[in-house]
Amino acid sequence: MATTQKQRVKVSRSGYVYVSLSNESVAFTADIAPGIVVDYDKNGGVRGIEAESQNTLDKLGIAKVMDLAMKEKERAPSASESDGPNR
Repeated sequence: MATTQKQRVKVSRSGYVYVSLSNESVAFTADIAPGIVVDYDKNGGVRGIEAESQNTLDKLGIAKVMDLAMKEKERAPSASESDGPNR
């Protein structure tokens, strides 16, 4: 039987929405659409989604956000290719 990770949604006072999909540490972050940022773990799995508002997230829909997140992950360097942010 497969286990599922319970999603946790947090809304900040300023209206930002964060959907946590994993307990893994964040390895890198990418802007995938206007007002939407995705956090990835070291294996390239989606760790969480941040949107500037619930409306921003609703406009695209979670399926589209996940599709964009997976496409962006394919463009990102793997952990073995990068030692972190360029300075």
